[in-house]
Amino acid sequence: DYDKNLQDAARDKRYWENKRQKIREKEKQIDALHAIPDVIVDARVSFIEGIIALKANKRKEALEKLEQALASGFAEREDSGIIGVREPVEIYERLGYLYRDLGKRDEARKYLMLLLEKSQSLSPSAKHDIQNDIDKI
Repeated sequence: DYDKNLQDAARDKRYWENKRQKIREKEKQIDALHAIPDVIVDARVSFIEGIIALKANKRKEALEKLEQALASGFAEREDSGIIGVREPVEIYERLGYLYRDLGKRDEARKYLMLLLEKSQSLSPSAKHDIQNDIDKI
């Protein structure tokens, strides 16, 4: 009976140690979220609002929001922090094609060239397609 009590006490101790460790980990995650500067959050929000406006075919609003995200340094981040966005330089693609659709050829070329220059994840065929689009503009 004494051995069973010792085993129960050891089990309970491990349980509470694990519980405390998980709580410490969650607290660290929360602290990390609070440490994200507002400018990063603002850039992400502007990018998302720009994409939403683009999907709603509100091109001028989309352009305003995406330019705002770009001005906040969205493209310079290593990670977008947004699910579904491979890399922050995708903003150049959105802006390039948006400017193309608005008839602003110089801006379109500029952003698509930036995309080709800075993207790390484009496949060779995607790069070829973008280069063809630049040549057509």
